[in-house]
Amino acid sequence: MNIKERLKQIFANVGIYVDDEEEILELDSLQFVSILVGIEDELLIQLGSDYEDLSSFFCFNDFYKAVLSYF
Repeated sequence: MNIKERLKQIFANVGIYVDDEEEILELDSLQFVSILVGIEDELLIQLGSDYEDLSSFFCFNDFYKAVLSYF
């Protein structure tokens, strides 16, 4: 499974199903934190403090680009 598919699975585990990667996400704070923890656990990366603010992420591709910066 590639990174994008793994990331979509992390979103699905939180109840967010990504059809349009550019669609604006309406995440609550619990979903946001769950996604960040899922990314760190699944992809074995430690997201920096730059990514602790929900306002930095508007759509799935924002998360994807952030994750790609670690690979």
